[in-house]
Amino acid sequence: FTASKTDYFDTVDSFTVAEADVTVPVVLTPIPRYDVTFAVEDETGTPVENARIDLGPDELLTDGAGQAVIEYVDGVYGYTVDKLGYTPTSGSVTVGGAPVTETVVLNSIATYPVTFTVVDDTGAPEAGVEITIDTVVAVTDAAGEAVVELPDGSFPFTASKAEHFDATGTVEVNGAARTEA
Repeated sequence: FTASKTDYFDTVDSFTVAEADVTVPVVLTPIPRYDVTFAVEDETGTPVENARIDLGPDELLTDGAGQAVIEYVDGVYGYTVDKLGYTPTSGSVTVGGAPVTETVVLNSIATYPVTFTVVDDTGAPEAGVEITIDTVVAVTDAAGEAVVELPDGSFPFTASKAEHFDATGTVEVNGAARTEA
């Protein structure tokens, strides 16, 4: 017989029934898992916060120290790391019986300040509105403004605040600073 369970080694054994009930003890051994630490930094060695690490079915975001940790069993795992304002980087990490740290360097690209101006239905500035673009969140100040650095491209955004309806849109960046109202 074979006994199987997810995250455990299969147990293969046999037994004989000889004119009586038989109890067969089965011992399942867990497959060891090891920490995989991603350390994401820019070309100057500065940690990159909120970089997205795509590992297929798993997705992580780096913390303020540019790190993210996940547990995996032995094997080779492909990944892509990206963040607005940086060139995406792909690679693979090998887990082989011990914890591993994978250092990933993201190269920055040109970005431009995009100023979001939010007002209420009377035209008064609206403070405390979260502007979300990808993994970047900026909050409007007392003047109703929030500035986000973006590279060239087209970026969907959401503006949200408790007890208000969300607003969505797309901002286009073409090599220059701009204001989005």
